[in-house]
This record gives sequence, structure tokens and C-alpha cells, in this order.
Amino acid sequence: MTTRTHIRDVLRPLDPNQSETPVKENEFKSPFGMGTTAKTSATPKRTAVPNAANLLSPLPIKQRKNFFKSPQYKSRKQQFHLVCAERVAEDIDGDLCELGIQEWAVDDFVYQRKLGHGGTAHVYLASEKQSGYKVALKIQETDDNAFCEIDIHDKLDHPNIVRMIDYFYSFTPFRTEEEDQGWEDGPTLPHNPEEPFLYMILEVCDGGSLHDKIDNAPNGRIPEQQAAKYFLDAVRALEYIHAQGMLHCDCKPANFLLDLDDRVKLADFGMAVHEEEKEVVGGSPVYMAPEHLMAWRQMTDDFDHRSDIYSLGVVLYEMLEGVLPYIVWEAPKMNLESSVPAPIYDSDDEELFPILDLRKLFDMSSEEPFYVPPPLFLAEISEEAEDLVTRLMEPSASERISLSEAKDHPWLKKFNL
Repeated sequence: MTTRTHIRDVLRPLDPNQSETPVKENEFKSPFGMGTTAKTSATPKRTAVPNAANLLSPLPIKQRKNFFKSPQYKSRKQQFHLVCAERVAEDIDGDLCELGIQEWAVDDFVYQRKLGHGGTAHVYLASEKQSGYKVALKIQETDDNAFCEIDIHDKLDHPNIVRMIDYFYSFTPFRTEEEDQGWEDGPTLPHNPEEPFLYMILEVCDGGSLHDKIDNAPNGRIPEQQAAKYFLDAVRALEYIHAQGMLHCDCKPANFLLDLDDRVKLADFGMAVHEEEKEVVGGSPVYMAPEHLMAWRQMTDDFDHRSDIYSLGVVLYEMLEGVLPYIVWEAPKMNLESSVPAPIYDSDDEELFPILDLRKLFDMSSEEPFYVPPPLFLAEISEEAEDLVTRLMEPSASERISLSEAKDHPWLKKFNL
């Protein structure tokens, strides 16, 4: 039998000041990397922007031919096939551990509660039985995209990135009583009964997400000094993954989590790719850079790490303004030939929001070509903040501010972070 490792031994703090205090039951406020992004406001002149998350998901998330030829991919596929071949006993998870195929099993964890779900994954808060340490278990169907996510996330080790501790396979679903009885709403996790689930053991971030922070802030707006701190943490996370030759491709408030020290950590690498291996990558369109949207439309790889910088600009806009920068007309839900509805105006007859007309993204023959409009600043924020957001959301990737330049921007400098 293999020697079992305690989660507490695996997940050591990156610095001596980082607390290992287990999560209290009532402290976790946000699902891991999931959730909608529509905002509401009590201010009469500000209007919620419809959510457009996962609009582009019907097309392949990624096609990474080089990775599928790599030793890591072949090793994981061999392990996967071995797991399927050893399904010979009722207690399959225990047998896999006894055989040394893997170190973890579902029975090693005690269920706490469900944190969230999406179309391809469910996430649960759990504790390891031997140490009591809290973890997030992300459960998904075993497929090549899941192998790609593990390949990327497993290499990352940075204070501003949620850590992946390990992964394992199981034919046993990790479900709540409510799910088993059909009391809990939500999508059913896709699953081939002949294949095991893939479980990712992840660090828990117990301070919620930036999505939660925006929702709970007065008028949906995070104060500038606090937003600057969160933004700087996010910049450091992106700087790190870009230095590793990786793109996140899905930067949005729900994917930036916070620990008890209010430190931002980037999560959910389900759409991340190695820059030299990217082919077709989707995302959440309201956060996607113009060149990323066009690359997706044309099924090309004509975008790079600068697309993440644009997405971070949208996140900063949302933190400061409390809403998304556009009204989104979603192409799959509308007739391409229908006219664009009239813009929304405020009480002074000024246009309140620009429109991101995704119908034109799909109708390339339109006389009015697709474009991403510049943001309008509705709430009063500092000129320095407006300048930084505008430079981050520059439509031209070649003229967009870099992350190193963003860190030296006067808006951040004035807070002495």
C-alpha cells in the first residue's frame, strides 16, 4: 500500500506569514470560479448590464495538438486507461490506492457543501479526514480538455494563483443528499458511466470573489484604493502566467478569488492555453479583447497575452463602475437582420451605455462592421483611474498598455501599494 500524504503536508504556505487556519463553515461566500456577472444598482441613473458569460462555449475551447503528443498527456492517458481496466471490485477507489495507481480516494474527504456548478464541472467544499484541512474538489468529466487544464495548472506556483494540490480519478460521484434526492437545482454533470470522474484537489479561498465584492459594495462600486490593491494582485498573477508562456483567456471577476488576508488569487484554468500551442479558444465575450473575439469568429489563433490585459481592464472598469461596460446583444438569441434596439439614455438624454452588438460578429457581410466600442464612465472616478482603464481597454493590441507599464501608472503610485 502506498504511503498516504496529508493535505496539510502538501499545501504548505508560500510564506511564513500565511495562515493555515481551516475555513469556518460560514466564511465561504463564493463558488469556485463560477457565477454570473450581471450587476444591479440602487442608483436611478445606472442600469444593470446583461450577462454574456459562456456565450462562445459551443465551439471547441481549445485544440492543442502539441500537448496531445507530449509525455505528460501520454502518461495521464495511460493512468486513465489503467484506472478503467482495474474496475474489478465494488470498492474501486480503495483498490486504486492499494494498487498504487493513485494516492487519493473519495472516501478520504468529508463533504461540507456544494460551492457551485457550471456546464462541465461541479465544485464542493470538503475536508480531508486525516488532517481536517479544507479543500475545494472540482469534479468534471474526464476528457482531453481536462487533461489540458491539469497540465497548465499543475505547473503554477505563485501567491496570487489558486494552487492545485493534486488530482485523482473515481467512479464514485461526490454528491450532496439534496442532489441525490433531486431537491437541488442545477445542471447534471456530464458523465460516461464507463469512465471515471476526474477530481481536482484545489486550495480553498475563503474570502469570496471579486464578483462577490462588487455585488456587496455600496452601489456596486469598490473604493478606488481597495480596487487598486485587487488590481495589482491580479496584474502580478497575469505577469507570472505570461512569463510561463501561458494565457488565461477567461479573466473575469468570478475567476479572481480572495483569501482571508484579502489577497486576490487567479482561478479556473479551464480555458488557459500555452501561447505557442493555442489554436481556437473561446471565453466570456463581454470580457474578451476585440482581437480575441475576431480570432474566435474566424477560427484562428491571431491573439496573444495582450488579450488578457484587455480583459483585466474590463474587470477594473466593473470594480470601479459597478456595471459592465456594454449592453450586449447576443447573436444566438437574436435575428441577425433585425435592427439594433435604441440605446438606453439617462435623464439628461445622454447615451448611458454603448452596445456590444455580437450579432455583427457572426454577420461579416454587414455594412456596419463589428467593433468593440470604447467604455463610457458613468460614475465619478478619478482621471487617473479613467486613463488606466482606457489604456487597458485599448482596441488595438499593439497600442495597449503592458502589465509592467500598468504597475507604474500614476493611479497605482498614488496609493503607495
